[in-house]
Amino acid sequence: MGFTLACEFLRNLGWNGFKQDVHIKMLLGSERWLGTAQNNCFTSEATDLGDVIGSRSKEVIFNIRYRIAGLSITPDGMSASRIDNLVWLIGANIEKKNHESSTDYLIDLIHNARTPQRIGSSL
Repeated sequence: MGFTLACEFLRNLGWNGFKQDVHIKMLLGSERWLGTAQNNCFTSEATDLGDVIGSRSKEVIFNIRYRIAGLSITPDGMSASRIDNLVWLIGANIEKKNHESSTDYLIDLIHNARTPQRIGSSL
């Protein structure tokens, strides 16, 4: 079972989190949505977390990075799974690869989003 499918399985069991599917990676990995500096911060945090769990695997770091990115745009008091579903809906139905619009969907979320947290906090 792949990482994305495992995350979806856990979400169906009540886990509150982001699954790293192609739509999430396309939108949260784009400079337009989060910016290069913020994405670099997530990569650094993901590497630190990889060290904590004893893995330097590129796949593990890559998947942790998108989990951190997803949590960074989730407003306080809102379910990460709900935001994941909203981002997925935008990616799957509106913002198709190579046909992205200039709409800024995150403008309200970014104003209300919490600052990315350090290792061990709510991951």
